[in-house]
Amino acid sequence: MDLKSLVVLVCIYAVIVLTNSKKIKGKTKKNKSLPPGQSKKLGDNPEEFLESFGYLAKPKPGQQNSDAARRAAIRKFQRFNHIPITGSLDEKTKWKMKQPRCGLPDVINPTGSSIKADPNAPSNFYSLGHVWKNRDLTWKISNFSPDLPRRVQIDALTRGLNYWSEVTNLNFRQTSGDSDIDIRFGRYEHGDGYSFDGKGGTLAHAFFPENGRTHFDEDEDWTEDSHDGTNLRIVATHEFGHALGLSHSEVRGAVMAPYYQGYSENFRLEYDDIIGIQTLYGGKARPRPTDPPRRTTIQAPTKKPSTKPDTCTTKIDAILQAHNGKTYVFKYKWMWELTDNGVVKGFPRLARKFFTKPPYNPGAVVYSRRTRKTYFFKDNRVWRYNGFNLETGFPKRIKDKAYPRGPQAALCDASGRILLFKNYRIYQYNEYSINVDAIAPRLITDQFPGLPNEFANVEAALRYKDGYLYFFKGANYRKYDERTQRVLPGYPKAKAPSWMGCGRRTPK
Repeated sequence: MDLKSLVVLVCIYAVIVLTNSKKIKGKTKKNKSLPPGQSKKLGDNPEEFLESFGYLAKPKPGQQNSDAARRAAIRKFQRFNHIPITGSLDEKTKWKMKQPRCGLPDVINPTGSSIKADPNAPSNFYSLGHVWKNRDLTWKISNFSPDLPRRVQIDALTRGLNYWSEVTNLNFRQTSGDSDIDIRFGRYEHGDGYSFDGKGGTLAHAFFPENGRTHFDEDEDWTEDSHDGTNLRIVATHEFGHALGLSHSEVRGAVMAPYYQGYSENFRLEYDDIIGIQTLYGGKARPRPTDPPRRTTIQAPTKKPSTKPDTCTTKIDAILQAHNGKTYVFKYKWMWELTDNGVVKGFPRLARKFFTKPPYNPGAVVYSRRTRKTYFFKDNRVWRYNGFNLETGFPKRIKDKAYPRGPQAALCDASGRILLFKNYRIYQYNEYSINVDAIAPRLITDQFPGLPNEFANVEAALRYKDGYLYFFKGANYRKYDERTQRVLPGYPKAKAPSWMGCGRRTPK
């Protein structure tokens, strides 16, 4: 064999070796070339980013958003993603915008996307109300990624669905025919109008019920049980949450938070995810355990007023927008029902005529729109009601030292989590663990910028049906706008004329 022939054979052998080396576990090196017009990456254009993910309205043709609207959108993005709220495109904000994440919006605009939420649901409440009528759902993989063996992908996707079925009465069955949840891998524009953007950026997206399409960006390096690449099981669990009806959560660490949080050997659904999915489908049916015998507790004696409290001068203990849409005010053992014109005739009445064995002098009362439960807080105990009925096993004593004994007020934040107010600080109450979450309490003025310091030590709080927050202290109250993060002009106002209908009535 001459030298020329030998060189040719060596070159052919080298090509074969290089080609085979690009195949690992069934993985063939992907074509990373960009289709025409697909050079943009996530976060390259901050204004387009804010529009795409629901923080900023898309302007009409020929118009543009104002600087004030942009700053407000940036603040909303920063608050949602736990970045210091500056209202400006600082380095932390721009860096966050470019991190790998889900392709669905964080704030669902019912009129702004073909992936629509319930138009009657709050725009940023993560349980959207779109559910599957059937509880036995089918799923299939229409095509596979070359990154992993097929059996590994099937196992990862099965486990992703199982996280949700373990806490609900949903059942999933793989099929090869028509299915409820259709799983595909695609690149850039892949036929559904929601283009991927290459490796990094948007990792996947899914459509809400009863659509169920669930798509993954093939340009990612999909892995399983590894800190390298992007974990298919973890991303799939998030996307299946969307396919079942959940939107994004702003709770740190939640599976339904929008940004990819990396591989974790102890990956599981968090409390926020469980409450969200059970709000839509209910909890897992289990045999009801026998309730242990309860020790009879004696309520500490409290000085009783000899007569009903005066409607126009009383200092209230708590205020509640209840499960039936009505507004109630509490003082000692008395309760008022309010309308837009003041107090309903015949009130105050004893609270126990409505609620089963409520506490005297409740520190805080709140209705959870997530679980549809009403909570009374007093000292270190909590009462939980279904409608007006006290649930079995309550009241419960909260022993954790992190719990703020004797909360002064409570309301639900924009995402439905219960906030407890005590001495200028806010604690996040966990309905699942019946305790506060293990996160540092925040100053009220950090949570609600613009609320004056002298008014932050509130005595009662309410998220009202008009969409505003109301903070009560002494004889006065303030009206707060979360969108602009400020107290409305003209406040504080006297509580008695606006809420109790005393004297010359004034609007709220």
